[in-house]
Amino acid sequence: MEFGGNQLWETETAYANYPVGTPSFLETRPEKSFEVNWNFAEYSFGFGSYMGIVTGLGINWNDYKFKNKYTIELDNNGVVQPVALAEKDFRLSKLSTVYLTAPLMFEFQIPGNHGQDRLFVAAGLIGGLKLGEHTKTKIGDNKEKDKGDFNLSPLRWGYTARIGFDDMGIFATYYNTKLFENGKGPEVTPLTIGFTFNF
Repeated sequence: MEFGGNQLWETETAYANYPVGTPSFLETRPEKSFEVNWNFAEYSFGFGSYMGIVTGLGINWNDYKFKNKYTIELDNNGVVQPVALAEKDFRLSKLSTVYLTAPLMFEFQIPGNHGQDRLFVAAGLIGGLKLGEHTKTKIGDNKEKDKGDFNLSPLRWGYTARIGFDDMGIFATYYNTKLFENGKGPEVTPLTIGFTFNF
């Protein structure tokens, strides 16, 4: 299991396809945006006692909570656009995603006393297949959820790394693939840093 905080990194050209003055509607609140990973299958191929290749399958859930009072929708051209929300009684606006993930990492272990409690370091690539997405808003007591298509990249890949001791550690994942399909949304990049727990 993994739990981390995520953020959408915005490049200088994040809103290059939008008119001048378009608000930064995907700015997130990192302290309230989280990722949960459940790696339900793991396979390892050792080259010796302390190194090898690790792969498997997992489910990745992400919540991106927006800092500003906007949600998103598609315009007539199928491009993601901001939708301003009511200022009064604004509570929440977020984008949630679900991906099937598959890492491919090289892992190196340093054994402790009597070969127990190993320090591990792993790094490599991670791929993802989109399973679902939705937006959610809350204005006062009114909650709305939209399970439409928001042009999220159906396939993605990135870089991932882990370091830890025995059954606990930290991880970081940076996706080389932008959050939205090319030309159909702002050019923002997902990044997550968090904790990993091995059972």
